[in-house]
Amino acid sequence: MSFTYNHKSYLANLDIRNERKKKRQQPDTSLKDIRLYFTYEVPNTYFYLFNFIQVILRVLQQKNFLCPGYSHIYISIGETLEDAIARAYEAIENGLFDIADLDYLDKRLLEEAINQAKEWGIFHEKIIQEKQNKRFRFRISSVPIKDDPEEEIYFTLIDRDETKEYKWKFGKLHLLEVRLWFFKINVTNKLIRTKPRARMEMVLKGRKKELEMSVEGIRNGTGQITITDINVPIEPWILELEEKLKDFLPGNEK
Repeated sequence: MSFTYNHKSYLANLDIRNERKKKRQQPDTSLKDIRLYFTYEVPNTYFYLFNFIQVILRVLQQKNFLCPGYSHIYISIGETLEDAIARAYEAIENGLFDIADLDYLDKRLLEEAINQAKEWGIFHEKIIQEKQNKRFRFRISSVPIKDDPEEEIYFTLIDRDETKEYKWKFGKLHLLEVRLWFFKINVTNKLIRTKPRARMEMVLKGRKKELEMSVEGIRNGTGQITITDINVPIEPWILELEEKLKDFLPGNEK
């Protein structure tokens, strides 16, 4: 995608930046997310950038990094070719430090987070979702697989009273599928329950939509369910719908 330089727009944006920098505000809002936007076709290697961003975000959240009145940072990646992905990493760093200049954010914490992300690497395990009560914490994490859009998904139960951890591999899934399938987690001293987002029947066909795991079963090893344990018969209405949709596939038109 190509862009035409517009001097008037450039000057207008420059004025906006200068005014924003003059209005120094007190950082008071926790950072919830860092999101990337591409001005060209999203590269196949996007998940490497996503993992890099997630490590930075996790470190900043652990260090209580604050922003003035906003909880999300958006970075636009422009004029970067798929085979020059390294320039995208540079654009991420430049984007973070640019907004730090504008809003007087803590550059020291930013630099620590970026360096930590580089040290850990893009194949570092990251936390996707977790929930806890007074005694137990249940965590879902993932580890990227080289040249594979799917990731290894792990479940972990942490007994905070006994300081014990029970971790096992659930299976391989796309990150988006993980976030939608285990959208809500409920933790009690006896059960761990997960629920998906609404209208996930087609996506999760042949699988249990809601999972229920016994805390005692997880602790003694009998209840550490995996993706092979949650297969169920596909509902008849889904099979009927798929059969009808076949008529609209290329080559099957009547």
